[in-house]
Amino acid sequence: MLAVAAAALLLAQDPVLTQAEYEAFQTCHGQFEGAYAVGQAVMADDAAALSEFREIGAGLGELFDEFSTDILRVQPGLDVAAGDRAFQRGRASWDGVAGRPDAMDVFADNGAISDDCIEAGGRVAEVLDAAGG
Repeated sequence: MLAVAAAALLLAQDPVLTQAEYEAFQTCHGQFEGAYAVGQAVMADDAAALSEFREIGAGLGELFDEFSTDILRVQPGLDVAAGDRAFQRGRASWDGVAGRPDAMDVFADNGAISDDCIEAGGRVAEVLDAAGG
């Protein structure tokens, strides 16, 4: 019975991404890009770690870029300028970190993708799935 109720709730989920959800995703996209840049800077002296980090980061970056493009294709009414500002706010949270003496500590403490960002990406994936895209 509980499984049926959960399935019904999932099916009832609105297949439309709200502007707030879009901006939350774009903030996460910006945070990822900033963390990725800082991560490369702090790993510059370790070629093996840097190579692995770049490989993983490039894949995640492509996924963020794909989702950002695809959601606008299936939901052209989203405010792109507001999304761009959200991206920049997320990216700016990492400005100046790479040159700091504690950059590795800041990256280690904050570089992982947050649960909120995983949720935001999952929501975009749900909407894209529902739209067949």
